[in-house]
Amino acid sequence: MKNNQLEASDVPSEMMEQMRRQFDMDSRIIEMRTHQQVLVRQGNLQAALQIGQTIEALFSKVVYEYLKEANEEAERIDIGTLNISKEDKAEINTLIVTLFMACDIIESATMDFNDVLKRVDDTLVMEQFDDIRNLSKSAKEKLRFLSKNSKLMKDLAWAYKCDDMYDMMKNKAKSILRKRASKDWGKNMEKFND
Repeated sequence: MKNNQLEASDVPSEMMEQMRRQFDMDSRIIEMRTHQQVLVRQGNLQAALQIGQTIEALFSKVVYEYLKEANEEAERIDIGTLNISKEDKAEINTLIVTLFMACDIIESATMDFNDVLKRVDDTLVMEQFDDIRNLSKSAKEKLRFLSKNSKLMKDLAWAYKCDDMYDMMKNKAKSILRKRASKDWGKNMEKFND
C-alpha cells in the first residue's frame, strides 16, 4: 500500500476470487465467452484471443473501480483529520471496534451454523441464510483488514471478549426461545417456516 492507497496486491485473494466469480456471471461476459468459444472451434484464434483480452481489460477496470471506491471511502472515514472532540473520536473508535467485534461474531455464528448442518447432512444448505453467508465472507475480509492494520487482534483479549459476547448472545437467544415457547411460540414458528 503506497501513500495509504489500496492497490490490487492489497486485495485478499478470496475477495478477488469473489469479484471474479461475480464478473464471470454477468450475462454480457457469458455471452462474450460463448462467442470466444465459437471462434476457437472455428479456428479463428486471433479473434478469440482479442475477445479474451477485452474480457481481461474489463475485469481490470472492475478491480480499478473497486479500488478507487475503497480508497475514496477510506478518505471519507479518516477521523484523524476531522475537527471533532476527543470524546466523539473515542466514541467513534469504540463503535468501529464494536462493528469489528460484530463481524467476528457473525463469522463464528456462520461457521457454527455450517458445522451443525454438516453433522446432519454434508449437502445441506439453508437458502434463507445465503445473504448471511455472503455477509460472513465480508466480515472475514473486514477482520483480515483489522488484523493487518491494527494490533487489536494480536493478543488473546480480542478472542476472549468476542467469544464471551458470542456466548452471551447465544444465551440471550435461548432465553428468548424459552420464553416464547411457553407462549405457544411453536405455532408461530410453523407459520414462519411455511
